[in-house]
Amino acid sequence: MQVNESTRPPAGARLVSYDIWDTVLRRTCHPDAIKLECARLLLRALGPSAKPHLKDPWIVLRTRQRVEAAIGAETRVKGLDDEYVLEDVLRRLLSEVARADCPIAPAVAERLIEIELELERQSIYLDPSIFSVMDADGADRRIYISDFYMPKPQLEQLLAAVGADRRFHGGYVSCDVSLNKRSGRLFPHVLQLEGVQAASLAHKGDNPYSDVEVPARLGIQVEHFEPPNEHSLRRKRETAFHERRAQVQGFKDEVGRLVKVHADAGDERTLLDVSTLLLGYATCIVEQVAALGVERVFFFTREGEFFSQLYDIARRHSPLRHLLPEPTLLEVSRVATFGPSLRDLSAQELMRLWNLYSSQTPRAFLRSLGLEDQVALNVLERHNLAPDESVQYPWQDAKFLAFLKDPDFADVASSELARRKQLLIDYCAAKGLTQDLASCVVVDIGWRGTIQDNLAEAFPSVQFHGIYLALDRVLNRQPANATKVAFGPDLNTGASNELGRLLRCVAPIEMLCNSPSGSVTGYHRDPLTGAVNATRLRDPHEDMVYQRFTGNLQRRVLEVLDQSLAANPHARVAADELLPHAMAAWSRLIYEPEKSFASAFFSLRHNESFGVGRFVDKQRRLPMLWPLKLLLSKGYSKSFVSALNELSWPHGYAVQAEDRYLIPVLKTFYPHRY
Repeated sequence: MQVNESTRPPAGARLVSYDIWDTVLRRTCHPDAIKLECARLLLRALGPSAKPHLKDPWIVLRTRQRVEAAIGAETRVKGLDDEYVLEDVLRRLLSEVARADCPIAPAVAERLIEIELELERQSIYLDPSIFSVMDADGADRRIYISDFYMPKPQLEQLLAAVGADRRFHGGYVSCDVSLNKRSGRLFPHVLQLEGVQAASLAHKGDNPYSDVEVPARLGIQVEHFEPPNEHSLRRKRETAFHERRAQVQGFKDEVGRLVKVHADAGDERTLLDVSTLLLGYATCIVEQVAALGVERVFFFTREGEFFSQLYDIARRHSPLRHLLPEPTLLEVSRVATFGPSLRDLSAQELMRLWNLYSSQTPRAFLRSLGLEDQVALNVLERHNLAPDESVQYPWQDAKFLAFLKDPDFADVASSELARRKQLLIDYCAAKGLTQDLASCVVVDIGWRGTIQDNLAEAFPSVQFHGIYLALDRVLNRQPANATKVAFGPDLNTGASNELGRLLRCVAPIEMLCNSPSGSVTGYHRDPLTGAVNATRLRDPHEDMVYQRFTGNLQRRVLEVLDQSLAANPHARVAADELLPHAMAAWSRLIYEPEKSFASAFFSLRHNESFGVGRFVDKQRRLPMLWPLKLLLSKGYSKSFVSALNELSWPHGYAVQAEDRYLIPVLKTFYPHRY
């Protein structure tokens, strides 16, 4: 760094320098809290490419500290001070944390530099008294001298963010020259470039050693700057960082307090558990989107209509909000996307459906493809296939395979699927999803991510990153351009049996996250404008449950989420810290539900058009006198278990029906605690 003669202070002018951190700039958190958050996002960006033994943000933070020390030692060997630059640290950290064959490490490093700078920008504020001190310092030329690992251009971005850049005529950063204040070598370097003697420089800073003792030994005038109130706040933030459990508990307590404010009679526990679960999921979505650095975030109907609101609230409260794209709702369903995603009607291609539904009626098959019409029904009759008679293993059934190859069906079906694919592509293009998009995030509730698979097949040049509440074990070959992660249990990555039990009964969670706008069955083109719109199928029973229960609950969940994040914007509680509490809440929702929740569910009709081909009514009951039959008949237990499975949610049924005999049976034979 060189300073022109014209910029040097004239003889006799007063030159004043300032330390930056905890003098001019202060943070709303411990400095390592920012590094810890970057460690979390690094792991999210790497996903399975992270080395297994390093998949903990605290371990990554300690690894980073070792990397910083190693680079500093290498610099010291060169005769300089133990300095390091952020970019070098992150690149070496990636080489430590990522698998050797990870192709995305360089891109992740670039993203992390941007993230860390933004986290710093959103965490800093101007010392309340520093401008008053500057106004009274009598400086003819004012500079800063900072020990910091971000180069001068990045530090000046931070100064500009709080309006402090205009107060300085220049400045020096330790990592730019590999000399620092601690060693005492940066001060002589500055004096030489400024063209002044030590006695002509007055330095102000907070560190008793590097800002006071060291420069004083060199003959520099010094002033220890440590305002009591701000210094006390700094110490509290440092203590809070090391007491993470207390910080998370405080955040939980705030959520509980707000739930009490917003709860209705009989649903306080439901509101608390849903808020706890979805707060964790919303935090996970924000972290994953920030780490990936994608241009677009798409939320799938139906649950995505609610999730997009959760994300938008979490995004607005995130320190990385300027790096997070706005949500886009994509009106999709399995029925609307599966048929258009097929390459052909071969049995091999249709295994993507039959792996999920190995027994299927021909009518349900046609509805799953959106192809039910009279022509297809006539061809079925020709091949002696009854529309509503279940066919087991259709890929092995000679009559069914002959039906697929019949030109009267195959030609019409292929033409119709091609038409529907073009409608899907045109609809998605209007939403910003085109073949030119390099990558995007898609968000849905789960459970196998088959809609994402369908879109990945239809848009092979786009990289789809799926974020789910939970993932069941995938049954189909996964497209090369698709990745999937889950906030909760993921049975593809060895989730524990305790977590895996949560996926045995997911319909109640779907109801809690539902929307009132119906299911998407396909797309149609407006004959006047040419615009492609989604075609929706609505069920009055679903709408009634939403109006009476789900909508009101969701509105209050959003209020709790918004207010809890606003109450402590600097808490920085992460998704992995919320995960155990969220999973415990999910377990209570399923296995210890309140009656209002259970009663709403058992008045529901669930759309199972894909695969099953119809709506499924949840209003089922156990046979009369089942306790006596179970007690007296040795052969009844199998029928009883089958009847329980048909209920779809035994624990909810027991609460809703107030069946005092069923509850102890479930507790005995259905252990559930997480």
